[in-house]
Amino acid sequence: MRHLAIDIGASSGRHIVGEVVEDRLQLTEVHRFENKLVERGGHLCWDIDNLFEQVVLGLKACAERGLVPDTMGIDTWAVDFVLLNAAGERLGDAVAYRDARTEGVRDELERAGILPFDEHYARCGIQYQSFNTAYQLAALKHEHPEQLAAASALLMVSDYLAYRLTGTQACEYTNASTTALVSAETRDWEGSLSIGWVSIARCSRRSCSLERPWVSSKPIFANVSVSIAA
Repeated sequence: MRHLAIDIGASSGRHIVGEVVEDRLQLTEVHRFENKLVERGGHLCWDIDNLFEQVVLGLKACAERGLVPDTMGIDTWAVDFVLLNAAGERLGDAVAYRDARTEGVRDELERAGILPFDEHYARCGIQYQSFNTAYQLAALKHEHPEQLAAASALLMVSDYLAYRLTGTQACEYTNASTTALVSAETRDWEGSLSIGWVSIARCSRRSCSLERPWVSSKPIFANVSVSIAA
């Protein structure tokens, strides 16, 4: 059994294949790439399309080296997200947590009585960070309410990349919990938060198959199972 971990951080990403050889875990790096912020629309954003291209390049590198995995998963940082419309198309850019758009948002929500932090913490149990997804959504509602109005799903960055590979929309639970939008009691989305809510793909730990068009030209990947990874 061979496994592929795609680990993407704020400055670089890599594809690591792991398998047990003679009772020892053997790790092989098959692809490495740069990840950097780009400025779009006055905000610092992730080049999400390039990240997906690098994911695919790494998979092709696995095939070229005879290291096609049986299972794979994609891991990224938390908090940042992508919105999708009803057709599954991306809305707007993947704005980065390092962007300044959330400065002062907590104070504004508190003054308006929309989201007092004590109440928020009691529901979700996540410490305050200015870049929490909840505050990012509030900032987005102020600047681009039309995106929230058109949105039917929210996916974290790693879940979005998995969606691009498989067509399956799902959010892994532990990653979703970092948004400050998941109930600490029910361990599901806290639907009563009134900050421009959208329907969210349900938290999941499921796996799925590669199904996107590029896979049809690479039948060697037909049996790869994609886990929705933390």
